Amino acid sequence: MSDLQNDLQAALGSAYTLERELGGGGMSRTFLATERSLNRRVVVKVLAPELLQGLSVERFKREVLLAAALQHPHIVPVLSTGDANGLPWFTMPYVEGDSLRQRLARGPLTLGEITAVLRDVARALEFAHERGVVHRDIKPDNVLLAGSSATVTDFGIAKALTAARTMAPGGTALTVAGTAIGTPAYMAPEQAAGDHTLDHRADLYAFGAMAYELLAGRPPFVADSQARLIAAHFSEAPRDVRELRPETPPALADVIMRCLAKEAEDRPSSAAELVRLLDSVSSGSGGATIPEALRGPQMRLGRALAMWGGATLVVGVTAWAATRTIGLPDWAFPGALGVMLAGLPAVLGTWYVQRTSHRLLVNPPTLTPGGSFPAHGTLATMAVKAAPHVSWRRTWMGGAIAGGSFATFLVAFMVLRAFGIGPMGSLMGAGTFGSKETLVVADFRPPAGDSTLGATAAEAIRTDLAQSRNLSVMTRAGMREATRLMGREGLAAVEYDVAREIATREGAKAVLDGSIEKLGPAYVVSARLVATLDGKELATFRATADDDGELIAALGALSREVRGKVGESLRDIRQAQSLERVTTSSLPALRKYVEASDVLSSLGDTERGQQLLREAVALDSTFAMAWRRLASSFAGSGRGRAEAVQAIEKAFALRQRLSENERLITEAGYWTSGPNPDVNRAISAYEALLARDSSNQAALNNVSTLYARTGDRDRAIAALEAAIKVPRPFGGAFTNLLQGYAAQGDIAGMERTAAEFKRRLPSHAQHWYADVLIATAKGALPAADSIAVHAYREARGSGQRDMSSFHAGGVAFLRGRPKEGLRWFAAGNEAAMEGRGSTTPALMSGLDSAYIAALFLEDVPRARTLLARALARVPMQSVPAAERPWEYLSQLAFTLSDPALAREALAGVRRDSAEAGIPKGRTEMFEATIAHTEGRYADAISLARQSQRQFYFSERFTAYIVGDAFDLAGSPDSAIVYYEKFAAHPLSDFDLDPYYIAGVFKRLGELYDAKGDTAKAEHYYQRFADLWKDAEPELQPKVRRARARIAELRRSKG
Repeated sequence: MSDLQNDLQAALGSAYTLERELGGGGMSRTFLATERSLNRRVVVKVLAPELLQGLSVERFKREVLLAAALQHPHIVPVLSTGDANGLPWFTMPYVEGDSLRQRLARGPLTLGEITAVLRDVARALEFAHERGVVHRDIKPDNVLLAGSSATVTDFGIAKALTAARTMAPGGTALTVAGTAIGTPAYMAPEQAAGDHTLDHRADLYAFGAMAYELLAGRPPFVADSQARLIAAHFSEAPRDVRELRPETPPALADVIMRCLAKEAEDRPSSAAELVRLLDSVSSGSGGATIPEALRGPQMRLGRALAMWGGATLVVGVTAWAATRTIGLPDWAFPGALGVMLAGLPAVLGTWYVQRTSHRLLVNPPTLTPGGSFPAHGTLATMAVKAAPHVSWRRTWMGGAIAGGSFATFLVAFMVLRAFGIGPMGSLMGAGTFGSKETLVVADFRPPAGDSTLGATAAEAIRTDLAQSRNLSVMTRAGMREATRLMGREGLAAVEYDVAREIATREGAKAVLDGSIEKLGPAYVVSARLVATLDGKELATFRATADDDGELIAALGALSREVRGKVGESLRDIRQAQSLERVTTSSLPALRKYVEASDVLSSLGDTERGQQLLREAVALDSTFAMAWRRLASSFAGSGRGRAEAVQAIEKAFALRQRLSENERLITEAGYWTSGPNPDVNRAISAYEALLARDSSNQAALNNVSTLYARTGDRDRAIAALEAAIKVPRPFGGAFTNLLQGYAAQGDIAGMERTAAEFKRRLPSHAQHWYADVLIATAKGALPAADSIAVHAYREARGSGQRDMSSFHAGGVAFLRGRPKEGLRWFAAGNEAAMEGRGSTTPALMSGLDSAYIAALFLEDVPRARTLLARALARVPMQSVPAAERPWEYLSQLAFTLSDPALAREALAGVRRDSAEAGIPKGRTEMFEATIAHTEGRYADAISLARQSQRQFYFSERFTAYIVGDAFDLAGSPDSAIVYYEKFAAHPLSDFDLDPYYIAGVFKRLGELYDAKGDTAKAEHYYQRFADLWKDAEPELQPKVRRARARIAELRRSKG
């Protein structure tokens, strides 16, 4: 035991037992002792002997006792004081653990540890300074570590030494410059200068120096002599601590560098301010923060990616569903995914910053062999610098803000579009367009050297626009008809000026005009939507295609832009099929189709049009529109049933490649004239089409025909009434409605319809037909004959000659003038087959002669002779299969009661229909004829009714067949019932009345006469006589006999 230790033990007496010396240096030596009274360990510190010169021990004790009053969790208090042989000593509690100096000797501290130590030291200084106690020797040696807490020791000792030495007895100063109390490495400039007026801010400087050392691994100034070290405190600026420890948070570095200011005034004003600054650094308040990595658990990359992936999935599914159900724009779904994908780098970046900063800030750095901190890579340095500004909360909030901003933009877009505001606004929203407007598409201006491309492009766009519920697009055929009525028939192309004139005449809202430019293999398609009335440009559109193969897709994209600008539901636009699908992906095939449409509509060249359509489907066998048009052409020409059935079957099989309207039209056509007709399914298809487009004329007209076939005349008339009210009605709707009212005997309805026909379509070529029907229904047959004859003489084409001659002949037959009727029929046959080079007209004329001889003249032998002569001159096999009149031959067999001829007709139709198939009800019609001619009247009645149920026989013709069968079977009462049904129809059915009505009137008179019902007998005899009053001489005997019988009946009553 040393002399000092012996002297100290003696001074302490039995109250303390010294155990060992812990260390010392600087101002004191330190011993570990046991305080016996409390059985606790304490530390005994003895001032160094060299500090005793000029020291007032008593004053030192008093100053120490002032420091002993400091009771704070982070201050080691003074317990007692005394002296041993003039050496002052004092005791303090023993703190288990290392000093901060000892901890530094083992290696660098983490930023978290440093921040915790500094915060505790600052709070100790705050407490002491508020009570007027300045430490004057803050350094790592005087900071003790116990667990996670730091405490400051030797508070007030330096102050006590200074106070006890400053003034000698008599007031002489004993301290001179260079002998200041403190540790040079941490000494503030004013303290080093021995300024006795220094205050608490000297502690803040020492605090900064100590903090600097904790971060950098060395004090702010290092010199090889004490003098140079002190000089550095006065004159040198310390290096930025971040240069030595890059991961130091900027806010913490700023606090330390402020503490190291040369002038006390530039330092924090108090330890309390220092505490607030450190709390701000630790808690994140006030801007720059201790990185998130130090203030919470790390998030693993897998979990972060799972959260991002889950959010992306939810957003993607929501955007996808909303796009399809609500009708968001096409870019909504990819835009939402883009926003979420843009968040992936943020997620990865946040994870990297957190991981890197956590590793660098929490894990103690490994010093290099030279004792310095290792240099970090660029990314790691950037991560540490970014750490205070990056957190998972900010990343998730940023994602939410980005998603919310995108959603807000999307809502704004939809609102602006709905209300027609700005460039995003729709024409419907702005009130420029209504909910259903007519649009005329002009033929686009083609590139040089390709004259057909403009018309092809325009037709493709018409097809796509026709899918819209909000646009009624004028068809190419309709435009051709309009140019004809305008006296401009034969135009090679319907360009903008003509299209606008058509739009003005038809009441269309706008014209779509455009051009196609060819740049090498590529195309640029430009279009503009122009208001019809003032020519104002409403919108412009543009699309590009790299080559021919992409041109149709580009036209489809442009069409969708037009539909979107008009204001159609984006959902409907998206759900509509692509233009390539509803037309063809083959540009050559589309060219053929458009050319065929022109040939069929404008030139009436059926064979050329059909050949072009065949070529179109040869280029693209999936071209459903071409198959449908081919089927329609065959059906309309009345030839090629096998090909017609094949075409409609192909179209039906490919119907999913059609627009919704085209698909329903195809289905209706298939169920009407396909291999297995089904009227109810056809009606359902038309009704579905009308639910989508209530003004579709073709659907209204065709479904009315089907309603009539099922006997539902009220619905038939309602459909036709709707058809004539559409913006651009076609003449057939008026003529069909006239026939509907005629069937009901509604003369007023017929006259009203005829007047509307002439008002709506003043230039239509079939006004005469309306007049013929009305005159016939009124019984004014001479007037009807005059009208039909005049129409024939003034006919505008072969079609009108065919139709007017048929009705002139029909009126002649009604009036009992069969020879005259035959002449008109012969003229009609020639007109129908004009330019076709067929033998059919000659055959039909021969059959007509035989039929009239049997039916009107009742000269069966002559009729057989004429039939044999006709078939010898023009054998059935010489006539094209599609034109062979087997049904007419069956009717002849019926009239002649010729079973062999009836069977020949059935065999012929079966043979010719082997490929296409026989429609339901048709076979039963032929078999009914066979049964009738063989005298199997019950079978004939059953088969006729079966044919009617399958909608092949009309209800009225069935009434005639059944009535005749009952008559021949000897059932007059039943015969009368069915003959009455037939006779109740007004004279307007030109398919039946010219041939059967006169005979039915006469036969009803005879049947009622036989029953003794003179009133009804007289009524029907009179109707017969009045109808044939101008009959040809050969038939006048029948008229005279009827009149004679009328006279007899009247006499018998009188």
